[in-house]
This record gives sequence, structure tokens and C-alpha cells, in this order.
Amino acid sequence: PTTGPTGKTPWVAAVLSCVITGAGQLYNNDWKKGVAMFAGAVLGLMFTAGVATIGVWIWSMIDAYQVASGKGKVW
Repeated sequence: PTTGPTGKTPWVAAVLSCVITGAGQLYNNDWKKGVAMFAGAVLGLMFTAGVATIGVWIWSMIDAYQVASGKGKVW
């Protein structure tokens, strides 16, 4: 398996965030961002009927992949 400079596998990070919003960030040891994304997804369900949740979910997958591949930043 190909790993990025972080030592994490980018596709694993993306799949984890696909299953649970923010899980890829936790895999990348980016705890603050992971918790913030999960909270944003839950709040999005409560206040926007899931519209904002879809955006946070997509952002979570892309960000997890980028951080694991060394192209993104950890909070």
C-alpha cells in the first residue's frame, strides 16, 4: 500500500471519512478537525435537514485524503 509523507494511506483516510464524517481525520491524528467535522455534520442534520451535512461529508473525504497524502494541513 502506498503511504504519503504522513505515513498514512490516503485512500483509507478517505474511505473512513466516507463511512463516518471526520473518521479519516482521526485516522490522520487530526483530532480537532475530525471532531469539528463530526459536530458540523450532526448540527447540519439538526438545522439544515442534512443539506450542510452533505457539504461537510464531502469536505471530510477530500481533506482526509489530502492530509494523508501530505497536501493538506493538520489543525
